[in-house]
Amino acid sequence: MIFSAIALFGIISLYNLPIELMPTIEGGKISIITYVRGGMPSMEIEKRLAKLLEENLSDISHLKHILTVSKEGENTVVLEFEPEANMDYASLEVRERLAKIKDEFPREAERPVIFQFGYGEFPIIAVTLISNRYTPEDLRKLAEDFLKEKFLRIEGVARAEIVGGREEKIMIELDKRKLAAYNLSLQEILDIVGASNINLVGGKINQRGTKYLVRCLGEFKTIEDIRNLAIKVSEEGSLIRLKDIAEVKADFLEPRRLSRLNIHPAVTIYIYKKSLANTLKVCEAVEDLAHQLSSELGEYTYTIVSLNRAEFVKKAINQLKISLLIGSILAIGVLFMFLREYLTIVVLSLSIPFSILFVFSMMYLAKLSINTLTLAGLCLGAGMLLDSSIVVLENIFKRRESTGRLNKTDIATASEEMSVPIFASILTTIIVFLPLIFVNKEIQKLYSGIALSITFSLMGSLG
Repeated sequence: MIFSAIALFGIISLYNLPIELMPTIEGGKISIITYVRGGMPSMEIEKRLAKLLEENLSDISHLKHILTVSKEGENTVVLEFEPEANMDYASLEVRERLAKIKDEFPREAERPVIFQFGYGEFPIIAVTLISNRYTPEDLRKLAEDFLKEKFLRIEGVARAEIVGGREEKIMIELDKRKLAAYNLSLQEILDIVGASNINLVGGKINQRGTKYLVRCLGEFKTIEDIRNLAIKVSEEGSLIRLKDIAEVKADFLEPRRLSRLNIHPAVTIYIYKKSLANTLKVCEAVEDLAHQLSSELGEYTYTIVSLNRAEFVKKAINQLKISLLIGSILAIGVLFMFLREYLTIVVLSLSIPFSILFVFSMMYLAKLSINTLTLAGLCLGAGMLLDSSIVVLENIFKRRESTGRLNKTDIATASEEMSVPIFASILTTIIVFLPLIFVNKEIQKLYSGIALSITFSLMGSLG
């Protein structure tokens, strides 16, 4: 009954274990990206934004290093934490700190984007949009307004990055002569435009036991709202609007990165997964959604999966699975060459799948993933799985030869006689991995998978 339960739990664990190419190493890093409108130079961003962030984030709990990169229109802060830091709590603390200082940001700064990433912070799959009718700008708008949110809803997706096409912007080109004629400065225009493009809370109204929240909606909805923005009242009493002193038009930002597919302009959505998500499941879900969207977008626009790391992961994992299977078959073949007793070989061979299922169960409880290192450890352990069974079997044969008979009591006695030597033999193998306790956390996380998979294999062979 116990063996059946372990086997069943092992099968369930096998289908729920994350599958990766390499072990997931929690990098202990949080990145904060802040975009700044107006093309502010890097020196000014460093002075007005980067130093403010460094001063307020430098004393966060378990912070190891802080790296700041400032460039035109963008500031990035990378916080690296100690291995023992709880990244969920660290992320929450970062958000609280940013909420306290948001009023001190330059008015040109947009809301900071915070995301947590580990060792393998690379896109796992990319979906490319191409069309023989629409421009890359149209495709980018489609991706930003409609497609990006769909990909973010997939379980295990951390973020989606859009590359290609030019972003929309509103250009306000001021006439210097008219500014001078109306005695207006550039800063005044900036202040008025910035103060007008916001929504404010207007308070509460209590009426007959019902509470109403009042909001003042002032955000611009169309380009005409911007053109008709009141700037000043002239001496004659007439209202001076923005369109009277400037040309307001829709335009595009200069592209930072371009995307092409088979020399044709395109827009690509790069998908990043969460650190503990299953690469194969996330890629499969994204691929299914991409095919579904291709049929929904019509005959002029379609999607192509231009990058899929899951294919390489599948190949690597499948090769190791084949090696594990071949190793098990060779081990059984060696038994057949020496024992030449079919029933005995079958009994011994059953210890291999049971031990492997036991390993998967323990890997699931230990929160490990199926990767090249854990499977390599399992391949190494596969050759050791039969050692305990062979030693016990040899002692049973000796007892049969010495007594001339064999019953359940003799088998149990022969097995008990070998329990201490087998346990000592397995312990000497496991003790080799003890030095891993004394290395740093990163090395432990990288190599603990192969050590634990071998240890679990040997533990399973005791059954």
